[in-house]
Amino acid sequence: MAMNNVQDVAPFKESTHLLNEPKKLRETAEKEGYLFFKGLLPAKAISELRKDVLEICKRHKFLKEDSTLMEGIAASGFVIVESSVNPDYLSYYREIQQLHSFHALAHHPNLLKALNVLFDGETLVHPLKILRTIFPQAQKHTTPPHQDYFHVRGTENTWTSWIPIGDCDKELGGLTLVPGSQNWGLLPEH
Repeated sequence: MAMNNVQDVAPFKESTHLLNEPKKLRETAEKEGYLFFKGLLPAKAISELRKDVLEICKRHKFLKEDSTLMEGIAASGFVIVESSVNPDYLSYYREIQQLHSFHALAHHPNLLKALNVLFDGETLVHPLKILRTIFPQAQKHTTPPHQDYFHVRGTENTWTSWIPIGDCDKELGGLTLVPGSQNWGLLPEH
């Protein structure tokens, strides 16, 4: 992410092998504050969502005309920032929120099964779904460090599933977190 020095970022610890060891899975979750499941969701479901999102980007003329859709290359000189007042962004994001593939991914049986193991019971999927979109030339507008509780509310024990819909190398940035930071309690900054 633009706010981190990539040399200080360590890879996530894989937790997929703990799905058959519920006690160890919960211990890891308690200690680290996150679980990383590589390959938990089928590539096809993620690819379909990526295609749906990129088709919306194409309709809004966000993509380079002579590139293939799935490359997702922004139009030359294109800049747009997530904003609750920018009509171009709002129009794009309203279409995202209407995608069945976007909302369905949170209800995928593989994800629910993993969460049911974690919670030792039935998982309630929160109705709020957010698609973070950081466009080229807008790196300074990446999502800053935060706790999701401020935005989501509900219970302090809410877990967030972050699912990338495309490859994201260190140079592009990605999700970063501080292991164990869930034990700091709710912070006044948001």
